[in-house]
This record gives sequence, C-alpha cells and structure tokens, in this order.
Amino acid sequence: HGLSSIYTLQADKKTAYTAMIHEIQHAPVSREWLHVTFQSVSLTEEATADVSVHLKGRDVLLHKGFELQQQLESIQIKGLPGDFPASIEIDVSSMEPGEQVTIADLKLPKGVTSLTESDRMVFAVSYPRIREKETADKQATPAVETVKPATDSEVK
Repeated sequence: HGLSSIYTLQADKKTAYTAMIHEIQHAPVSREWLHVTFQSVSLTEEATADVSVHLKGRDVLLHKGFELQQQLESIQIKGLPGDFPASIEIDVSSMEPGEQVTIADLKLPKGVTSLTESDRMVFAVSYPRIREKETADKQATPAVETVKPATDSEVK
C-alpha cells in the first residue's frame, strides 16, 4: 500500500469512512511510524496525490557499469481516488546511456493525469564519470638532483 491507496476506516459497526493517508510522522532515528494522518475522500470526486516512482532493473544497469540519475522520487497526479496506482513502476533494465524518461513518457492509468510538468525528467542513464589522473602534477614535481660536494680546489 502507498500514500495514494484507498483505506476504509471503521469508526463503529455502522460508520465507515473512505480515506487516504495524508501524512506519516516518523521517529528521527528509528524511522518507526509515530503518527498517521488520514484525509477523507470521495470516490466520485477528483483528488490529488503524490505517487512514488519505483525503478525496476536498476541492478542490471549498475552491473553493466552505467549510472542512473533519478531526478524525481514521486509525481503528483489527479483523478478519481479509486484509479490511483499505489506506485509507478518503470523497467530500466534495457536502457542505454543517453536515454531518459520524462513525465510525458509515463503510462498512467486511464482517468489519471499528471500535475507535474510533462517535460520534467524522471531519470536518465549515463556512462560513469571517470576521473583522469592529473599528469600535469607529476610533471610539475621537480626531479631530485644529486649534488656533488665541492672540493678544496673548487672552493678557492
């Protein structure tokens, strides 16, 4: 379940509420849940939610030696709460360096639209950055000179 999932909260035997998670407060160190705030929603009225983006196949890219630069962890969507996905999964295993995915490339469920700009980059694949060793530093280091002690005849 995600933040965009629909929950039925049972107040008593006759009263139930349809709700979504609005906020989760975590303990700073342990990250345990301290408090959950729910928001009542109607299943027949449009609402907005943040949906997390999960990348499938990240390990395959890393094994190939590529880097993955993820720009967005979640996107904001609008639609009927019952149509919201728990998360958006993107298979990145077959991508090559230079390829990227924008919001416009995402396949959202019918009736759900993104409120995040369509040209925003979600992630990109690139070659790893390789630092070249500074050869100039090696060349700038003075060579050690062997100095022969002066003889008495050279001192005069």
